[in-house]
Amino acid sequence: MSSNQITANSIVKATSQEVTPFKVPSAAPAPRKKKKVLDEDAYVQKIEAIIQRDFFPDLTKLQVQAAYLEALETNDIPKLREIYEKFSVGPKVHDSHRGGHASPATFETPVRDFSDTESVHSASSVGSSKSKLLAEQKESLDEFLFKNTSEDNESFEEMMDEAKKKHRIKHAWLYDTEHQSLSKQESNLALPSIEKQALEDSKPAQVETWKYTVKNSVMYVPEGAPLTVAERVKLALDKDHIAHSNTHFQSNPFDESRNREAVQKAAQLQTNTRQGHVDVDGKEIQSSAPPTVNGFTFMKTPSPAPGVGDSPLMTWGEIEGTPFRLDGSDTPLPSSTVGAGSFHLQPVSERDRIGLKLAEKVGKGYRDRRGRKSAMAHISTPHSSGMSTTPSNKTPSVKTPGTIR
Repeated sequence: MSSNQITANSIVKATSQEVTPFKVPSAAPAPRKKKKVLDEDAYVQKIEAIIQRDFFPDLTKLQVQAAYLEALETNDIPKLREIYEKFSVGPKVHDSHRGGHASPATFETPVRDFSDTESVHSASSVGSSKSKLLAEQKESLDEFLFKNTSEDNESFEEMMDEAKKKHRIKHAWLYDTEHQSLSKQESNLALPSIEKQALEDSKPAQVETWKYTVKNSVMYVPEGAPLTVAERVKLALDKDHIAHSNTHFQSNPFDESRNREAVQKAAQLQTNTRQGHVDVDGKEIQSSAPPTVNGFTFMKTPSPAPGVGDSPLMTWGEIEGTPFRLDGSDTPLPSSTVGAGSFHLQPVSERDRIGLKLAEKVGKGYRDRRGRKSAMAHISTPHSSGMSTTPSNKTPSVKTPGTIR
């Protein structure tokens, strides 16, 4: 082998063993989809409205009934009138000047009413806002969460993105190796020139088509093959959806007649098992049968109140003075004990409401102040201590050795 060829081989090996300089990884994580950031209160209110609409559709009716019964109990006439006007079946009462044009009182030329033009121009904006409102009302919970997020969730996502960036910068050698492997693989697959083939004395000790990845299939769960077009279409069509009608009972799930028969059978079985048994006194246990006279049992004394055993006729039809129609299950049951008070949940007082509002305001201010303090701690410059550590500033007991302090 000639000296020129030996020198060329040594140069090739020396260049291949050179250490590559440090580089920030170029492959950054894919950006996440931007969502509409809402205020925390507005975000919670919209979620509550969607959940109440889809999962608890009867809650609005129950709230109206509770408000009506409370106003009826406290004799709140304005509240009763408001509920009646809101839920009455009859036509609404409109002002007389909105029905048409008034008759002219004089023979002068009438002045153009600009309110009609304004109403025409505002009709288009009202129509667009109404269509947008209808679209928001039909929006499901998954669609709302996919398009919107709260301020806390957005700040958490930003913190996680920042942590991922710091991780990639700190472990740049790990991700940079993958990038170098891809470029090296492309160069290995290329056919070298005749001069390079003459200079090379051995083949690389690796598989040329081997793709290096940071998360290999040995130490991590493999991702698998990518989805085909047919599989993507199938996943798009077979989306999970919630049948809101199946989240609550449409009718009474308990069969009262079957339960009554089961109770009677259990009572009869218990009576049969107790026959022939004796108690602690040595007497035979008798079944607790009602007393009879000549085989006939006693009858209950009829109640002096009229219509006790009749069916309540006021549970069907439209009741005068009631702003909505009551069903049989909506009629409040009378108290079983005469003179006993009914359970009533007191509303939140104004003092407690103000206290909760002030506590929430103070907590929010404390969180903001703590966030600003933590942010300032990262950007503040270091400063030296005000006290010097020179011997001239020390106390005499420190400067003189061997003294008892």
